[in-house]
Amino acid sequence: MLKWYLMAAAIAFAGYQWYLRQQNPLEIEHPVYVEYRMDIDAGGRTLNAVLFGKMVSFKECQAQADKIWRDSLADCEACQFESSKCQEELPKRYAGIFANERLSTSYIRFDRADRYERDGRMILWGMTDAEAQMVCEMISRGANDHYRGDVGCVVGGD
Repeated sequence: MLKWYLMAAAIAFAGYQWYLRQQNPLEIEHPVYVEYRMDIDAGGRTLNAVLFGKMVSFKECQAQADKIWRDSLADCEACQFESSKCQEELPKRYAGIFANERLSTSYIRFDRADRYERDGRMILWGMTDAEAQMVCEMISRGANDHYRGDVGCVVGGD
């Protein structure tokens, strides 16, 4: 009888591991992108922030969109939430950001450390090149408290 319990437990454990791999694959082959837009009051100036996350599915995208706003961004008193959506393709303007292609401004890249994290990109509009680079470096240094993956700047320019 104990043998059957152990076998059932092993099968259940293997099934759970398979489920986790499906929810958190090493490579996200058909990503769904969450897109956040917000305005940030920066001492008399309004900065426009666009954040993208690379998700496994629409279900995960919708769940993470709510969680990210609730857990991370809602504490930002200077932030005015504009919109969020899940989509299979990035807007044309941002199509190359997950390949770290340059934009006209610097942006922050979040490259996941393992299957449980997600890649992300954060673009801030409304700053000079020098300001964008400074903010990018500041956020990159501070992100290591909450994100195990590699965080860095993609330098902008025409």
